[in-house]
Amino acid sequence: MKINLLPPSINSSYHNFSIEESSIRFSLASIKNVGAQAVENIINERNNNGAFKNIQDFITRIDNHFVNKRALEGLILSGAFDELESNRAQLHQNIDILLSESSRLTKKRNDGQSDIFAGIEDEQNDSFLPKVDEWSLNKKIAYEFEYTGSYLSGHPMEEYLSDIEKYSVITYSDFLNNVKIKKHKQARLAGVIQNRINRRGKTGRMYSFIKLSDRSQEFETMFFSDLIDRYNDELFIGNVILIKVEAETQGDAIRLKVNDVVKLNPDSISQFENTDDNHHKVVEHSEDNLINEKCNNYTIKVQNINVIDNIASKLQSGSGTDTINLSFFDKNLKKDVNLAIGNSYLLDIDTKEYLKNLPGVEIFNKE
Repeated sequence: MKINLLPPSINSSYHNFSIEESSIRFSLASIKNVGAQAVENIINERNNNGAFKNIQDFITRIDNHFVNKRALEGLILSGAFDELESNRAQLHQNIDILLSESSRLTKKRNDGQSDIFAGIEDEQNDSFLPKVDEWSLNKKIAYEFEYTGSYLSGHPMEEYLSDIEKYSVITYSDFLNNVKIKKHKQARLAGVIQNRINRRGKTGRMYSFIKLSDRSQEFETMFFSDLIDRYNDELFIGNVILIKVEAETQGDAIRLKVNDVVKLNPDSISQFENTDDNHHKVVEHSEDNLINEKCNNYTIKVQNINVIDNIASKLQSGSGTDTINLSFFDKNLKKDVNLAIGNSYLLDIDTKEYLKNLPGVEIFNKE
């Protein structure tokens, strides 16, 4: 089974997350600053008059009263316009031109006037906006993460794949499973720094809680003063670091103590060119010699959509007759989103145990 989390699309996304074959399409309403009225206006216009052909076509047809500057910025920076114009920097830098043109066309429409240049502008869409150099992929996906909460077009770690392989780095989800199942408490992890909170102890020495994100999920680490003194210049938001960690367990709680930091070197040949082939794909696992005599209807509830890849790696379509549904809470919509994945899976005991040990995952059987 392969579940890809697809980026938002101005022509394919809806108000809620939706299923596209074996993939999940990110919803428009879950983009930061894109309100319900903006989404409704976009979808209604798309349903009534067809897909948007280019950015000029989009601003001609939408109501800028609902799709305002904040909403338009969110759509641009999340990548929702990529199929119309892949240069997000060009759209973002010229956002005031887009809004001005949209206002002009809206006024003409409200006044009952036709735009005699509409056909010409549509044909000359490539020259409609001043040219702007595209952002680096790291900058694009940094904005993407800010506006969607996920890395959808790539991950900052992909620039360091050689070192990650060299140092036998594992994902945090796999490490967490090792700690709970195999009792292995030390590992090398890598991630991009999402947040840092500094504190001072009773002796006045600084320590930091640093939140990292790898391709499985976010996790929090603790850095003590000796490491901060040595590596403080590396510990800034957006930087990718490799750390040696030790898990300290207290009941069900697990805290990560960082023992060392390894500086990473970017690959000489960027791996970003192969993002479409490598990102968000999961390895299919075969489960041989397993027989399930009963059809079950399972709902897998997750707190963080970033663990979907880990769930997918343990499920194989066509291996059984269990029905699988995914449920997660959308923070922007402030409600649970439920998606039916299929009815040809097998949740055996080992798979259930693995899934239950993923952070924030619960399994319900609707018998």
